Amino acid sequence: MAMNQLEIFDRLGLRPGGILIRHFDMADWGRTLVIYAFYSTLDEALPFRLIFRNCSEISWQSMTDASSGSVEFADVINVLFGTNQSLETCVITTDLFEVVVSYGQLTIVKDWPSEG
Repeated sequence: MAMNQLEIFDRLGLRPGGILIRHFDMADWGRTLVIYAFYSTLDEALPFRLIFRNCSEISWQSMTDASSGSVEFADVINVLFGTNQSLETCVITTDLFEVVVSYGQLTIVKDWPSEG
């Protein structure tokens, strides 16, 4: 599975920076996963959503123990897009969890004002 570590920034149209995940929602009995995140630099915080539709598989792995307390954001370490056995796949690794999503369609919604 060929993957590009910087592809998420290309898709956002931004230079590499930090990404934090605020929360996620599931709908359609697990067929849709929405991840609410924001791109963060010292100068700006730009919210966006990753909307995975027609999910055939979603797997989670916790990277922390239950005693870590209340945490507001998960710090994204890596986002990898690829194709595995003809399925589109995204692997998101954070300091708190890793999620692997096999999906049919991905929409990235930029929730910040457009320039111009």
